Amino acid sequence: MPSSNTIPARIGALGAAIIWSATSLSFLVSPAPARAQDPGTSYYSASLVEPVAEKQLVVGGLVWRCAETACVAAKGTSRALRVCRTLNRKSGEVSRFVTAGSVMSSEELARCNA
Repeated sequence: MPSSNTIPARIGALGAAIIWSATSLSFLVSPAPARAQDPGTSYYSASLVEPVAEKQLVVGGLVWRCAETACVAAKGTSRALRVCRTLNRKSGEVSRFVTAGSVMSSEELARCNA
């Protein structure tokens, strides 16, 4: 009479449990797809005085996606003023800079463009 507690049966059940766990976990740790050009999902948003030729800029470790004078990027680890300054050095004068929905003051924007 076959027993369900045999070693091959236990290994099969254990193997299935490991595969199921690994598959389920992979959905939790896989990176979210990038959402280009969607200011609603971007952490930084910048308006430039002059349009940029590139649709994508890598500045200060951030990937900026641009269309004409509007650029957006995901959250970085630097302060907003530093992010603005590095964008300014690569792409020119910034006329508006927004961090997580908060508009940069005119004084900070002047420092960004200095």
